[in-house]
Amino acid sequence: MITRSRFVYSIITICTVVFMAFLSFSQINRDSTTNARFDVYDEGAHFDYVLKLKENKIPSWGSQYDQLTVKIVDCLGTAFAAPGNCGDANRTVTNYAPYGYNYEAQQPPLGYLPYVFYNFSPKSESKAILLGMRAFGSDFWLGLTSILLILVFLIRRVNLGWLAIATFFVLLNPTFIHALATINNDAAVVPAVLIWLLSELYLGAPGRNRGKLDWVIRVGVAILLGGVKGLLVLIPICNFLVHGIMKLFRGQKPRFVFANIRGAFSLREALPSVAAASTYVGFLVFQKITELVPSSIVLNKLLGFSKTSHVRITTIADSMSNLLSSQRGYYLGIQIDSSLGYLFSLAFVVLFAIRAYLDFSAEKFDRLGALSLTSWALIASLAVAWPIVCFVEGGYDFSTPPRYALMALPIISYCFTSFNSNKIRLSPFKSTS
Repeated sequence: MITRSRFVYSIITICTVVFMAFLSFSQINRDSTTNARFDVYDEGAHFDYVLKLKENKIPSWGSQYDQLTVKIVDCLGTAFAAPGNCGDANRTVTNYAPYGYNYEAQQPPLGYLPYVFYNFSPKSESKAILLGMRAFGSDFWLGLTSILLILVFLIRRVNLGWLAIATFFVLLNPTFIHALATINNDAAVVPAVLIWLLSELYLGAPGRNRGKLDWVIRVGVAILLGGVKGLLVLIPICNFLVHGIMKLFRGQKPRFVFANIRGAFSLREALPSVAAASTYVGFLVFQKITELVPSSIVLNKLLGFSKTSHVRITTIADSMSNLLSSQRGYYLGIQIDSSLGYLFSLAFVVLFAIRAYLDFSAEKFDRLGALSLTSWALIASLAVAWPIVCFVEGGYDFSTPPRYALMALPIISYCFTSFNSNKIRLSPFKSTS
């Protein structure tokens, strides 16, 4: 039975998310139409990936750009090239960096699926094709993200004030808005993580009977993560490690009990991590089998990456700095230097620090603390993993881009909704719980 208070809470939750989504939609629409050219963040390669999926193909290493892709590059220009020829004549794709190769072949296909369902005529104007596909994708991802946020907050009732703040940080995050305003698979990251968060909250609800179906759901969600973006496999892995370490700190005083390691890190608990990693590794093996040109040759055609003989500590430190400041984000490839951008970043960092204080000062860990610690572990692993991956791929010295912190954003924002503590109590409005 739905009580009156529950009904009122549900209505306020829906209205809050819808209002934030409307503000986000307005900003996305403005940014998308203002920047009527391929974005600096590899939008041309992502667009070409979508074209190949529409032809029932998955791009392989060595796949070259379609004629429509290079036509739009010529017609609308890029951040590095002025607009020019919009004619239909065939173009020599090797004249387009990097030697005409699509360098996003390492990306799994699930993050691009909504764009595949956008229908257009190749004879249409280049600007209409680009803006139409952007709008179709952004409407889908923004709508899905909003629905998932509503479901998350309906499953676990939270303080309405922090609910509004958490929704603001997700839907009006500059980095997420930029991803939604262009064609890429970064826009799929936030809803994918929200699906994982929703499953964790639902399966871990107090008083719920656990069963084999729980593990089927967890493994299914993990496979989804691995099929959307490779780095998302870090989420179930970090969650597994955090929960395992928590089980080793059972007493009031933290101390390792090595006899409990086997129980803390059980094979069953590791299944989602194994499923996610296997999904992405399986895709990489498929790409290796089907490659037309070795990935090292394609990546070496890219410009602007410095080389190194080893993974540098300073690169990892730069990566951590990038990830923690990602809330300033980027609009249209230009880093925000406005007062609003700094205010957004400062507010997020302050709340993040308070949440961390509550987590690490708690006498015992709870499920919310585990989620928050998972986000910390995710940030740290991203700062380390990406420089290592770049080094292995070709000896590149490349720090983790700020936008990769998007995968930690929904988890951190949700953890903001529970700031009540014996030591600190922050409550914008009266709690509804």
